[in-house]
Amino acid sequence: EKSSILLSPSVWYEPFGIVVLEAMAFGTPVIGSNFGGLNELISENKVGLTVFPSSENIVDALIKLKDNPSLYKKFSKNGIENIKRYEPKKIFKHYISLFTRLASDKDFNLSPQY
Repeated sequence: EKSSILLSPSVWYEPFGIVVLEAMAFGTPVIGSNFGGLNELISENKVGLTVFPSSENIVDALIKLKDNPSLYKKFSKNGIENIKRYEPKKIFKHYISLFTRLASDKDFNLSPQY
């Protein structure tokens, strides 16, 4: 809650970065890896910068945010607005819709294939 920037420079492919969602909820801009789930969350929601995880790249990104208050504010605002996309009710509706479509698809087979 008191962080001004989230640094999440994972060196492996994160499937889904819940920590990015937590930062978004508080309007905290993110600097994260440019691959895997972190990249998708950050880029798709426009809540921060993605970099290849190296000290030099991270420092450059920090300086870019420090020197550009309007960009920082934009990322912060986007995070607070976009976190709504991940509310449980919306996620549940998405899953129900997906399962309904699958259940009505006559060609879709849930039986194990041996």
